[in-house]
Order: sequence, then structure tokens, then C-alpha cells
Amino acid sequence: MTDSPIRVFLDANILAKPVTRTLLMAGGPPSGFLTVWSRTAEHEALRHMRPRAVSPTVGRRRFGGLLGPTGDVGGRFEGTSEADRQILADAEAAGAAFLVTEDVDDFAESDLVSVGMSAVNPDLFLASRVTRAAYAMVIDLFVARQVAHRPPRHSSMPRSPDSTLCCSPRTPTSSTSLRSSARTRRRRPCSAARDPSTATRTWSRRLRRTG
Repeated sequence: MTDSPIRVFLDANILAKPVTRTLLMAGGPPSGFLTVWSRTAEHEALRHMRPRAVSPTVGRRRFGGLLGPTGDVGGRFEGTSEADRQILADAEAAGAAFLVTEDVDDFAESDLVSVGMSAVNPDLFLASRVTRAAYAMVIDLFVARQVAHRPPRHSSMPRSPDSTLCCSPRTPTSSTSLRSSARTRRRRPCSAARDPSTATRTWSRRLRRTG
């Protein structure tokens, strides 16, 4: 029989940062904890996120995060910032042992002690709780998603440094001009091939004409 993983409640300011959120969500299970948050925290995070960022709702479906119940403030937590009292009540209702937040000072120590919880900064929590193996797994996950979303590159023949110096940057577009250009190159070597000392000057003049 194994111990149940501890529950870690994510504040809205953590949910609004996709990278930190993913590190905690994906790195949690192999490190012995599960992330949880409430609808209150999720709605607050959505109001402060960048337009194209992955929402906490999508992240929860992708990584299996838990959506906890809404807690009852009931006139408690007088020492905690009024805006954060519902978050603390939700964390208590979710059975969380830790509340990960960037605003640790907004939660009164006496209120945290009363519900048996610790508020902790995300960097400190990640450094002390996420294992090296879990970090490596999440980094691999980030890399795999970057590769999967990278647009395909069109293959092209590499050009030698000599051709970059010698040939005109203007590319013929019609089939006739392509054939004419090919014949010209077969009949006459470029000027830099005949006189390497003029390569830089020739290329500079062409850049001025085309630029």
C-alpha cells in the first residue's frame, strides 16, 4: 500500500503562466503530488492571460489536473487579503497541503495554520519538490510540442560561399529567362572567378542597386 499523493493548490497567478503551470501539473505525479485549483482561480487566471496562451481549462484536460470544490469563507480568514480569502477557502475544501502562489504575503500565517496549510512561492516549491527525472520528462514534453508545431521547411540546394559572392540576388522567374541565365553561366564564368579581388566590390555594387 502506497501513500496518497499530496494535493497542491495553484493560485490564479500560477494558472495564468502556462510554463510554470505545466511544470507543476506534469511534474507532479512522478514527484508525489497532484495539482488542484478551483473555478474561482481558473476564472481569475483567464482574465489575466495573454490572448493566445493555453488556458488552464485546456491544460487540465491535457494533463489531468483536478478541479476542486468551492469553499465556504464564512467570515473566516480576517488576516488574509480580502481578494484571496475565497482562494484559501477553496484550497482548504480541496484538501491541499500547499498553496502555490506568487503572493505569499497576502495569506496570513494565522489563517494558514488554522487550516493546516503552507503558502509557498512557485520557484521554491519546484526546487524542493519536483525531482530531476520529472524535470527531464517535462522538458522533453516541451521539446516534442515545439517540434510538432514547427512549420515544415522547404528543401533547397545549399549554395557555396563563392556562389553567394558571385551571383546576382535577383532570381529569374520565367522559363525563358531561366534557360537564358543557364546558357550565360555555361558560356562565361562570373567576374569574381576571373578576378577574386573584385568579388567584394561587385557584390557591394549589386547590393546598392537592389537595396
